[in-house]
Amino acid sequence: MTVPDVKGLSGAPCWSEGLPSARRGRAGDVAATRIDERRRPLRVARMLAIAHEVVRLVDEGAFEDLADAARTLGFTRARITQIVDLTLLAPEIQEALLFAEVPPGRDPVTERGLREVVAAGSWRGQRAGWTLVQRRNVGTEG
Repeated sequence: MTVPDVKGLSGAPCWSEGLPSARRGRAGDVAATRIDERRRPLRVARMLAIAHEVVRLVDEGAFEDLADAARTLGFTRARITQIVDLTLLAPEIQEALLFAEVPPGRDPVTERGLREVVAAGSWRGQRAGWTLVQRRNVGTEG
């Protein structure tokens, strides 16, 4: 089977695009200063976009099911399930994730940290869990 055209899985610009690789990350140099000024989407936002694309491809028949998607894309079935579960988040949480921008470095919100929120089941429970995640991360987003 050939891999379907999965938009968003390739061709995305790297946050360090255009910077000399030998100078990235050194304290006090110009390239490091330019990196610190840039903001980027959360990594989990990219995963959420991929999850929606995988679901779309399964719905359209490009993949037989999630197991087929996992095999074709090189994920385990468990991992593809974890990623696709992000689509079960309440719409306003998904929107907040997709539009959030953070400075380079460690993300204040991770996919692993959202698993509890997804597991809440109801959107009301997810909203309460999301509020806790946000409170935990106050002050960690530069």
